[in-house]
Order: sequence, then C-alpha cells, then structure tokens
Amino acid sequence: MISRVKAGDPTAVKFRDAVFAEYNNPKGVHWKFGQVDEDLSERNKCFEFVRVKTSSFELIRPIQRLAPWKCHHNGLKGILWKR
Repeated sequence: MISRVKAGDPTAVKFRDAVFAEYNNPKGVHWKFGQVDEDLSERNKCFEFVRVKTSSFELIRPIQRLAPWKCHHNGLKGILWKR
C-alpha cells in the first residue's frame, strides 16, 4: 500500500527526494520511480507542483500524486560480513 502526500504539508517532498509518481496510461495506473528535480510553484515554502525525473522521461505532477520512498538503514553494519 502506498501512502500519498497530503496537500499543504511543507515537509512532504523536498528537492532531490526519491518518490513514486502516479503515471496514467491507457492500460491502467502505474507508479514510476524517480527523483524530484524541480519545484514549479512554491507557496508558503511548500511545493504544489514538481518535476519528477525518471529513468526514461520527466513528469510534472502535483504533490498529491506522489508517494515518497522512505529507506531506513543503520549504515553498513548489516551489509558487511565479519571474518
């Protein structure tokens, strides 16, 4: 389940954040993975529309059509093996 961004939330999306952007095509709704590249309208220091750059193209979406990708890690402790 994807949790979308609420309108007017100033901490929801920032420049260079990794997000899933809703992408509509004739076969249905898909989510494209990309990065917030530019804010297109700024009001009260919160983005209303952003440009999302994916691997193949760019999308302009309102922040309500985005879902931030949250990754929590504790450094390289879980990745490195001890010998």
